[in-house]
Amino acid sequence: MEKIETGNGRFEGLLFTDKPPTFENGNLGIANFTKENFKYSERSKTKGKIYIGGILLENGELKNLKVLKGINEILDKEALRITKLMEGKWSPAEFEGEKLRKKIVIPFTIE
Repeated sequence: MEKIETGNGRFEGLLFTDKPPTFENGNLGIANFTKENFKYSERSKTKGKIYIGGILLENGELKNLKVLKGINEILDKEALRITKLMEGKWSPAEFEGEKLRKKIVIPFTIE
């Protein structure tokens, strides 16, 4: 069971929220932000998915970011760098009007 600790501990064990965490302009915003900021060699033949996980705090700050599943060291580090740049561009999850910290996973598709 996922444990979400809030300031008063009221929602311990909460799995679902009224409002999920969202990035500025939704999924299109994430896609555009990634395209503008992700730097890697166009000649790279590497393809696959990288998953970065962490915790989105009530104030939009990202903590405990790490590569959950990667492709290679160079691309994994770049995905982690991009995720750190996303800080402050997120709206946190909410339940009954209270902002919550929430575990998030951000996928990066390399084609």
